[in-house]
Amino acid sequence: MKAAREFRQHGRMKSHRILFACTGNICRSPTAEAVMRTLVRTAGLQDRIEVDSAGTHDYYCGALPDPRAQRAARRRGYELAELRARQIRSRDFEHFDLILAMDFSNLAHLQALCPAQHQAKLGLLMPYAVRRRAMIVHDPYCRSDKEFELVLDYIEDACEGLLCSLEPAAGDAVGEALQEMRMRGRMPALRAPLRRMVDSLIR
Repeated sequence: MKAAREFRQHGRMKSHRILFACTGNICRSPTAEAVMRTLVRTAGLQDRIEVDSAGTHDYYCGALPDPRAQRAARRRGYELAELRARQIRSRDFEHFDLILAMDFSNLAHLQALCPAQHQAKLGLLMPYAVRRRAMIVHDPYCRSDKEFELVLDYIEDACEGLLCSLEPAAGDAVGEALQEMRMRGRMPALRAPLRRMVDSLIR
């Protein structure tokens, strides 16, 4: 949490610039970018907080986010279709105030690439989580669609905590926005049982 403390001290005097990083920038980090952008916009802080994402590797540069990540995000009102994967660049370490990795492997790659004077900017996303105690966001790439929903749960929680740590006054607006997003995500699952119940009553 050293990066978190130093960033908060930094952030009191200037706008915040946040970069989320995962392996290929097609699943976790673009999801985090979209969630954080939405929360920042809801709190009316888009002029003060810059958000971006990148991958530690160049596997998918220029590619759209994974379709499974897009579907999970869209169900909750987040749009990933305009994002394109990119690899982290050397100038990112200077430009961004806080660079948050999804897991320990991502963090290790960032630490290997980052100049010594910017190492304090590096950290993990999940320590900011409000409700979950996990240290990392697992990579859902080789897993089921359900894992992408779980990734979104983790990221929403951590992004809420991150934004509230930077701008405590935004807490109420952020909490209400996330509750609405989560309900949107549950609606497709709720409609089928409701439809069956209505059909049984009609019969």
